[in-house]
Amino acid sequence: MKTAKILWLFLLLCLPGIGFTSPPGIKLAKAKVQLVGGRAVFGYLFSLNDSSLELSRSSRVMNLNPAGMNNQQLAVKDIAGIKLRKGHAVTSGGVLGGLSGLLLGGIIGSIAYQPCDATPGFLGLSECSFTIIDQTGATLIGAGLGVLTGSGIGILIGHRSKNFQISGSQRLYEQNKGKLAAYLPKVN
Repeated sequence: MKTAKILWLFLLLCLPGIGFTSPPGIKLAKAKVQLVGGRAVFGYLFSLNDSSLELSRSSRVMNLNPAGMNNQQLAVKDIAGIKLRKGHAVTSGGVLGGLSGLLLGGIIGSIAYQPCDATPGFLGLSECSFTIIDQTGATLIGAGLGVLTGSGIGILIGHRSKNFQISGSQRLYEQNKGKLAAYLPKVN
């Protein structure tokens, strides 16, 4: 119980100071557009029109007014496919996975600890002769392993991207336009 209190105190005191703040601006979704000719165009999804989509070269914009920006317009007839990923998915997946792993690993480490039996055994040695950690150590080791595995799994999950096949077809573009719009920047 003492270990759990120490772990909670650590979380409450240290995590707000890490500063998960992001730079100012509106975050855009990362995009890879495969063109009909086989060439790939990389950028960040800025806007959708009826006959084209617009990519920004910058991952963050201060406003959604395209005037003065050097954005790239891609006509639907030239697009073979679009691959999109939300800009913060990898970071948030790693952080959430790490925090979940920290708590779960700490709890499992604390539960898995078993005190040694001091009864002398073979050659007069007991189980306690080789014990180097106590319950707090077991909890910290479990929490550390949990952070590593949880962060790794969270990053892998956050690294997923969504593919949209357009094949230069206006009809396929219109079918996927609602799903593509979910990746457009949101203004608060």
